[in-house]
Amino acid sequence: NTATKIQYLNISRNGFEFSLPDFSPLTVLQTLDVSYNLFSGNLPASLSANLEYAGFQHNSFGGAISDSFFLSSTLQVLDVGYNYIYCEIPDVIYSNQNLSILHMEHNSLYGTIPQSLGSFPLKELYLQS
Repeated sequence: NTATKIQYLNISRNGFEFSLPDFSPLTVLQTLDVSYNLFSGNLPASLSANLEYAGFQHNSFGGAISDSFFLSSTLQVLDVGYNYIYCEIPDVIYSNQNLSILHMEHNSLYGTIPQSLGSFPLKELYLQS
């Protein structure tokens, strides 16, 4: 099956308005960019095991973000900025040793940021509203 061999998928800036399909069959997917569309609903419950970059920014996603998003051992960049996500800042983001860039700005986040933030491997963390 050719679809299971896709490593890079970029469908950004198309004005798509449907719900996201299930990307879990794309087991070798490393880059997923669905940014700058009109996608709505919840973000997927989980990501491909090999995903390194996930771009969901500038859509209309709502709800909370599953902790499994941050547990991927390969995920390095996650951008969910400029959506309608409403959730507490997940503590699990601070334990992912590979996640280096996290954009969650311009959503409805709440909670606290730990004082030990400087000891985490994140290089960029955007949480502003």
